[in-house]
Amino acid sequence: MNKILLSAALFIAQSTAIQVSQALQKSRAESAWRQEVTNKFSWNATQELNWSVINAFIDVQTSPDGDVYAIQNISSEQSTPKYYVYLHNTTSNVWTLTDSTFQAKAVRFDRFGNIFYLSADNCVQNQEKISLVCGVKDFEVTVDKKIYGLNDGTGIHTTDTLNGQWNIATSDTSYSYKVLAGYKGITLKWVS
Repeated sequence: MNKILLSAALFIAQSTAIQVSQALQKSRAESAWRQEVTNKFSWNATQELNWSVINAFIDVQTSPDGDVYAIQNISSEQSTPKYYVYLHNTTSNVWTLTDSTFQAKAVRFDRFGNIFYLSADNCVQNQEKISLVCGVKDFEVTVDKKIYGLNDGTGIHTTDTLNGQWNIATSDTSYSYKVLAGYKGITLKWVS
């Protein structure tokens, strides 16, 4: 009986070894075939493509009257960024380009609803698109025509302080401004 069990065990071990050997040979053959095929490919270098989502709004503001404006940024590595102003129609739920020839990085309002823009070259502009102060990356305007701006770091302005003197805008002397540094953002608080 021991001879039969030993013979059966040797037979099973031999057949398992043959199956493993055949599987290894098949795997080696497939690997060699894959290696041979991939070695026959050549790769051409192409230009890397980088883009951002075309319809991405980078800033959304609501006027005191309830009008909703948004800024669209279109940019790529090969061209200068473009900034377009859109107005939202709440009835039809459609965004409309306000002026295809005008670019602005931001839209702000004073409490009276007067619109102000941050141009592509970092100048605060009034609703007639006259530059009031340049060299700012963000801003707010009060109803008494005071502009609080955040310095864009270009060196156009020295940094003002909140307690310091107001500067007069050269293109419209009814406006005064302060260009501040060291702040992440700027928001006016309404005090009654």
